[in-house]
Amino acid sequence: MLRSFKLGGTDWDDREYPLGEIQLPWMQIEDITSGYHQLETASQRLAEASTARAVTFYHCLEGHMTADYWAHNTMQSLTICMRNSWRYEVDDFFQHFSGLTLPHLTSLRVLGQNYGYQPTEWSTIVGEFLSFLERSACSGLTSFTVVNISISSDDALELLRAMPTLLDLTLHELSDEAAFEEGDPDIIFTDDFLQQMSLSDTSTNDHGLYLPHLQSLSFRVNPHFSTSLFVRLVRSRWIPNSDGGTGQRWASVA
Repeated sequence: MLRSFKLGGTDWDDREYPLGEIQLPWMQIEDITSGYHQLETASQRLAEASTARAVTFYHCLEGHMTADYWAHNTMQSLTICMRNSWRYEVDDFFQHFSGLTLPHLTSLRVLGQNYGYQPTEWSTIVGEFLSFLERSACSGLTSFTVVNISISSDDALELLRAMPTLLDLTLHELSDEAAFEEGDPDIIFTDDFLQQMSLSDTSTNDHGLYLPHLQSLSFRVNPHFSTSLFVRLVRSRWIPNSDGGTGQRWASVA
């Protein structure tokens, strides 16, 4: 029984692959990867794949979802790989699933390009992303990844404040090559960001604790990253129990 399906191209191939012409038992497919397709076609197939649990969209072409608002009640993992804005208009991130509601989402990954070309920016879509989180009410969201996306520390903090259930967080700033193309990219890991994320600095944080359940952390940082503040952040999240043990343990720090 077919459970997984993948169809797409490469970075140097702009053809749209004939996803709309493929007849499959979409209702039984649980893992879907769709690349270089018109977004309308990809969303039609996603709507038909009502039992899909893991979905990846990469480099989808222009267009919109087929319906303004609809819910996918089985999807647990969503990965979106952004296009190169050097070759295309900068993506509106939420054209990929504007109006989509994912109440059972546990993992969300947003990936930019590894190097070269001007990277995608988040500055215009933070509000849309927050609307998605509120609409989905995905209380089980435990893993969030942003890689090679230009995002400011203020925007990053606003996003994380809306995801208090996270256990795993990956934030990778632009690679050296992408940062060179960008010229003056936003920096996530400012001193203020690291201080706000530290549990020992809650007295200066008007918003309360950020990510109180965090267990795994992966940062890729800029050259001006404050090592001392990062160490303080990590240490602050080892909270002693009344018996002298550790109340919160890191599963991974990288």
